[in-house]
Amino acid sequence: MILTWFILAILVGVYASNKGKSFLGYFFIAALLSPLVGFIIVFVSKDKTAKEQPIIIEKESVSDELLKLNELKEKGILSEEEFNEQKKKLLKQ
Repeated sequence: MILTWFILAILVGVYASNKGKSFLGYFFIAALLSPLVGFIIVFVSKDKTAKEQPIIIEKESVSDELLKLNELKEKGILSEEEFNEQKKKLLKQ
């Protein structure tokens, strides 16, 4: 019975460690209170290993946009009039 309690407490510590928590801290919580209580505490706590990454939106500079528009004009995809219209829109920003 005590061996089972100890093994379950170790498993709680390993589970906590996988979530970025302290192995020893949660092992002792599980060993002193109950492996079931320790598991519930670890399960409910936030996962420190899954950090939210900020969303970075890379906005191209106006000069990059103008270069792209110029390439389209040179390839004949945009007319001179369309090019000038898009250029005015970009420069107003």
